[in-house]
Amino acid sequence: MKHIILAADDNYAIPCMVTIASILSNNVPEDCNINVLTEGFNEENTKLFEKLRQEFVGASINIVVVDKALIKGAIVTERFPISNFFRLLVPMFFDFDKALYMDCDIIVNDDISELWNTDLGDMACGIIEDQACEDITLHNRIHTFTPYYNAGVLLMNLDVWRKENISQRLVEYMKDYPERCLYPDQDAINAILVGKLMPLPYRFNFQERWYEPQQHWLMHRDKWEAIEEAKKKPAILHYTGPQKPWMEGCSHPLAMLFFKYKKFVVENDTSEEDDRIKTQQAQARDKENRERRRRHKHIRRANLFTILFAVETIAFILYILLS
Repeated sequence: MKHIILAADDNYAIPCMVTIASILSNNVPEDCNINVLTEGFNEENTKLFEKLRQEFVGASINIVVVDKALIKGAIVTERFPISNFFRLLVPMFFDFDKALYMDCDIIVNDDISELWNTDLGDMACGIIEDQACEDITLHNRIHTFTPYYNAGVLLMNLDVWRKENISQRLVEYMKDYPERCLYPDQDAINAILVGKLMPLPYRFNFQERWYEPQQHWLMHRDKWEAIEEAKKKPAILHYTGPQKPWMEGCSHPLAMLFFKYKKFVVENDTSEEDDRIKTQQAQARDKENRERRRRHKHIRRANLFTILFAVETIAFILYILLS
């Protein structure tokens, strides 16, 4: 049985349900025990969760109401609401020895049994490197110089979390060093759990920047081949950009997967949404092509000047030698 944890408020209720629909569409529903941590959902979203249960008979989809007072010291902002920190309560609320936590801006695109069956040994988490894992500004901010990881997918060794009181240590780090916590609990995980994080394949948390040209990647080039291989079929797709598929301006090349699974949640015609996504993707491609042409124009111009300079230099030398 795969024990899968998500966390959401009413603002992220539908994306959360879309993530669940994608999980259950690509895995055996009877093998999935899904728990959603929340302060509570309104009546409309509660009904949508019930509809989702009817779509996937056999799956266990549970709503677990959390008292936000249990998280004291979390750095709550518009971008990081209190529900963002409920992952830290997983060891307290469940007696499993292992759980798979996922953010709600995620689409599961394949069977995740391989991920679930990972032997963590005495490590606290299985986790995937962040798309900016070698950005020195991240390391300087949290005062560590090991690879920087993305906390959107966590295979949690709950026995280790309980034994080493990890949740409390993470909260205390955020309280003690708020200036270091631009990405609050993610920064805390990277700072506190050095040596306790097991790196997992990129396909289990495939992030948005890896669809951009490689020269934009903040990763050493010796990792590029593995990323390109994972890109062929990411098992877990993470919309890490600020513009999510359900927002205006999203140009992610696989944004339409969100609407594929949204149909399990909300019965509506998504043709307009599909058209919007296609238009935005085309605009993004046009912008990229214009930028590429602009760069090539400057390169061609520089090459022309270099050739002219070389020709003039040779002509001058010949003139001197022959005169």
